[in-house]
Amino acid sequence: NTADFERISKIGKCVDAMSFKHKMLHLLCDVNISSGANPVTMNPFDGYSDALRDILLEKKFIFLQHGLLEKDGSSWLNRYKKDVTGFVTTAARERDAIVYGKYYYDPSTIWLTGLPRYDRLYHAESKKITIMPTWRRHLVGNYDAKAGGWQPKEGFEESAYFKFYDGLLNSPRLLEALDEYGYTLQFFPHPIIRVYLDKFHHDKRVHFLPTETLYREVYATSELLATDYSSAVFDFSYLRKPIIYCQFDREDFFTGGHTMTKGYFDYEDDGFGEVVFEVEDAVDTIIDYVKNGCTLKDKYRERIEKFYAYHDSNNCQRVVEKILEACGES
Repeated sequence: NTADFERISKIGKCVDAMSFKHKMLHLLCDVNISSGANPVTMNPFDGYSDALRDILLEKKFIFLQHGLLEKDGSSWLNRYKKDVTGFVTTAARERDAIVYGKYYYDPSTIWLTGLPRYDRLYHAESKKITIMPTWRRHLVGNYDAKAGGWQPKEGFEESAYFKFYDGLLNSPRLLEALDEYGYTLQFFPHPIIRVYLDKFHHDKRVHFLPTETLYREVYATSELLATDYSSAVFDFSYLRKPIIYCQFDREDFFTGGHTMTKGYFDYEDDGFGEVVFEVEDAVDTIIDYVKNGCTLKDKYRERIEKFYAYHDSNNCQRVVEKILEACGES
């Protein structure tokens, strides 16, 4: 029922997730390749797989990642919980943080190849500014496996998250400046936050992008992106575009408010854009960029150049070569 399913079906064979056919193909496969590492992705029989244990243990799992890992995800991605065959990374510091952190993988398991999806990034700038925050674990209820999503929780409008982004999206000063310089403001929050989308005040000048919007299209058309801690912005920086980090709740985020803790990446010293903590500071920074044509500043360009292991479009090729090698077919 998704646009992605229809789109991918034009490229190759697709199977409904968690269907009988999916489960049978999983039993028959040698290698499971995914950008996700949640239990049902790695094992569609999760919760009732004891009788299939020996068959399932033979499967190789390649973790493509669904973003560059700059935070500490060792509490759920360590070898004792996931035991992946190949763990794709994009930056040398990212790889080292996994090899020498509390993930407990053999170094040969951590592959420095680059994210495959970076190969399809492109430029189509059209004077758009996008606000794209990630989610917060403490702002949602329990996960409903049957419905396939997180349940909403009372009190969202009282949260610092809501107050910051609602204030930013409806700032008269920001909207007037964007009108003056011919820019459009877009809001594209994490899918889990969409259960609260109707809570935000919606100025007619702000475009709330629909769920089916392609991320790479947002990256291509946007000239500046404001986020908080989303790893998705690494795609944006790969295109050499400016970023603003809105970190009004940083202490809470990294001390239990979410699923990750602080990692090797320091946003002030390593980040690819300014770090702001107040709505008005975010407004000032966005306006400054708009006045200068959203040009990436030299110091952030230098950080980007140093950070990534590769600056090309051969990530897929490197990943395929590593998969074949892991399967003894290189």
